[in-house]
Order: sequence, then C-alpha cells, then structure tokens
Amino acid sequence: MGGRLGANAIALPGGTIILTDQLEALAKNDDELAGVLAHEIGHVEHKHSLRQLYRAFGMAFMIGVIGGDSGQVVEDVVANAALLDTFSYSRSFETESDIHSVEVMMKAGRDPMAFVDLLDSILKSHDLDPEKSDTGWLSSHPGNKDRRASVQAQIDQIKAAQ
Repeated sequence: MGGRLGANAIALPGGTIILTDQLEALAKNDDELAGVLAHEIGHVEHKHSLRQLYRAFGMAFMIGVIGGDSGQVVEDVVANAALLDTFSYSRSFETESDIHSVEVMMKAGRDPMAFVDLLDSILKSHDLDPEKSDTGWLSSHPGNKDRRASVQAQIDQIKAAQ
C-alpha cells in the first residue's frame, strides 16, 4: 500500500518509522528489511527530520530577510540557492544513516550490505540500472553506485579496526 510513496521507508521526527508494503514485497530476506530499519533508526537517533525542519524554517526566515519585498525574482534566486544547499545537506544525513546501518548490522552479525541490495531492487523495479545510479547534482540521496562504494568502505574500515 505505499501509494505514491512506492517502495520506501520514512523516519518521522517523533521516532515513528514507516515501511511501505511495496518495500517489504521487494525485500528478498530479513537482512534487507533489518538494514533499512537500522538506516531509518539512524535518522531518528541523529534527529535528521527535526534538523531538516529547523533548517527549512531558518532558510524561509533568511529568504524573507534577504529577499524582503524586493520582488519575486530575488526571492526565487534565494529560494533556489537554499534548495541546492538542502540537497547536499540531505545527502550527508543519508551517509550518516548508512554508517549507522552498517554498524548496527555488523554488531548483530547480519549482512551490512543488504539494505543497499534492497535499494538496487527498488531501482530495478523501475527499470533503472543501479550501476549507473551515481550521485546526481540535484539528488537528495547518494546514488546507489556511490552508496555501495561508501558502505563497502565503511565495512572495510570496521573490519580493519577489529
């Protein structure tokens, strides 16, 4: 039942985590779902949703201060600059939650790469090639190719420290 959300998971500011039916249907095993849950718990623990709301309110305030009553064009330019900044901010949140998922999954003796496998399945369900899914300039999430490399580097780093 994900409706327009499709196969997705969302962490709300209060700590509620939502997994859509489509996401569960695409999962090949429990590790894929556990990895996604660990990722979303990372968003909750690091208060990403709340920080994003504060940032959005702050940006809206700054747009009002900078743009003032000087016209729609200035407001649009400032708003678009703020939007571009938000994309990179969101990607850093995703990376932080990816690291959280890897750490949790490895401590639990589960496959820390499983959630990236599930993300690949989501792309494939839309006839997209995960290997060509690198991080786009206007993307709020890292591309799966970049994400897989980053997650593998995190796994290697944890193994080396053990």
